[in-house]
Amino acid sequence: MLGKNQASLQMSPITEYRERNNKTLLSLRHDCTYRLLNKYLNQEMQDYDEAAISYNWFPTLATMSCSNLHVA
Repeated sequence: MLGKNQASLQMSPITEYRERNNKTLLSLRHDCTYRLLNKYLNQEMQDYDEAAISYNWFPTLATMSCSNLHVA
């Protein structure tokens, strides 16, 4: 049985973002930060470990606007 810390390490960055910010699947569709995270992971990351490490800096981008980040 995994402890709480071990279980959270296995959570995907997108799932972690959703749970940390108490987002529903419907609200995520209109969430700029989520859309950028999803785009970044899909286009730039080849393996999960690299994505998980890179996710550590991601919340700092949340202060920027969608238009500045060119999120489709």
